[in-house]
This record gives sequence, C-alpha cells and structure tokens, in this order.
Amino acid sequence: MPHPVTRASFKHALPPIAMPHELPAPQRLWTNSKWERIKLGLQEKDMDDEWVPLVEREQRHE
Repeated sequence: MPHPVTRASFKHALPPIAMPHELPAPQRLWTNSKWERIKLGLQEKDMDDEWVPLVEREQRHE
C-alpha cells in the first residue's frame, strides 16, 4: 500500500493558505475503500501541477 501524502512529502515547502475558511462538507458519502484512497492524497507529477490534494486530519460529523 502506498504511503500517504503529507506536507513532509514535498521537496518544497507548501505555503499556508492565505485566507483559510471552512468549506461545507460534500453532499456525498464515500465507501470505506474510496475514503482510504482519498486519504492517501495525490502528489504532483511535475511543476505544472497547481493543486496538491491531501488530507491533514480526519473529522467525523455524525
């Protein structure tokens, strides 16, 4: 199984979000297996990639 992508995974420092704000939870529920894949994140392949999706902490709202 691949290792999760974290801020330490990158050669360059990820800048902090300039104006952080809470996003509403998506109106979608993922299966446990899909959520496990999402939590692994996606590391950029080259310098043209502008988005670095990763999960820094998991929150459950029930």
